[in-house]
Amino acid sequence: MDLCDIISDSIRSVINQELPELISNELKKYFDNQEKVSRNNVDNDNIGIARVKEITGYANPTIYSKVHRREIPVIGRGRPLLFSESQINLWIQAGRPKTSDMVDILNMLPAQIKPQ
Repeated sequence: MDLCDIISDSIRSVINQELPELISNELKKYFDNQEKVSRNNVDNDNIGIARVKEITGYANPTIYSKVHRREIPVIGRGRPLLFSESQINLWIQAGRPKTSDMVDILNMLPAQIKPQ
């Protein structure tokens, strides 16, 4: 076996075994970091009914009623209710629309284009 064969075998070994593992590890690090960043951005905007009450001045029963009638933007309808502070502020700036059409439009907007 000459030097070219040895180098060639070494290169093949790196390409076939080590390179995929290195790429896989780097991709995993990248996507883990992206997930953490995304989770932090979402967590910072999520608010509960108490904060919505402070922002809007509505009583709890009014907020629950508006959620039921789809008159206020809501992220999660489970217990507890979950709202996006930026969506609530948008909703207020838009003049608190009374139709469910406007709320549906706001809920359909991708996170990347929603105003912060």
